[in-house]
This record gives sequence, structure tokens and C-alpha cells, in this order.
Amino acid sequence: MPVIGDSRIVWQLVSANNRELARSVDVYGTFESATAGAQHVVDSSADSVVEQVSESGRGVYGWYSTVDGVPVMTCARWYVTDRDRRHSIEIARKAIAAATLHTGARLNLPALMGGDLGRQR
Repeated sequence: MPVIGDSRIVWQLVSANNRELARSVDVYGTFESATAGAQHVVDSSADSVVEQVSESGRGVYGWYSTVDGVPVMTCARWYVTDRDRRHSIEIARKAIAAATLHTGARLNLPALMGGDLGRQR
């Protein structure tokens, strides 16, 4: 159960229509560290290397990108075809190269999304 003040922050790369394209690999403890991590990925986008991965048991495809050999960004979801994965990589590469960081955060609580947190028993 989360504790008030116990932050777990992940930055997201989103499209103009607010669709998640990718997210941070790291989980940050503060908003400031998440912002710095996102800025590092934006600033290093030309130097990033995309690694393609798959899970043969489920037959799904994914990817993550690295900067100087360190994973920094991952796909927003698993894809059922390699073609969808390649398309996702292309969109994310273009978006991160042109990304603008926005200040602010969105609180994602399971209770707000129909989860168990806050549910009376």
C-alpha cells in the first residue's frame, strides 16, 4: 500500500493527442529527478540506440533505447507484430527528437482507475 509522500514517478513521452508513445525505464523518487532524467533523454536523442526485444512465449515484440549503453526509455506497450514495433520505434524517435518538456504531473491512483486502493471492505 502506498504511503503518503512515497513518490514513484515515471515520465511519459506522449503524442499531441495525449497517446503514450514511450516512458522512462527508471522509476524516480522526486519530480525534479524525473524531469532531469527526461531532459537527459531529450538532449541525448541523437545518441540513443534502440534495442529490439521479444518474448517468444507470448509472441510479442517490444523495444527500449539506451544512451551510452544505459537503458533510458522503453516502449509504452508490447506489440503483436514486428511491423507495429518498428512503427512505434519510428514514431518515438521522431517525437523524442522534437520533444518539449512540460512542467506538471498527473497522479495515477488505482482508486481513481477502479483499483483496490481506497476501496472500503
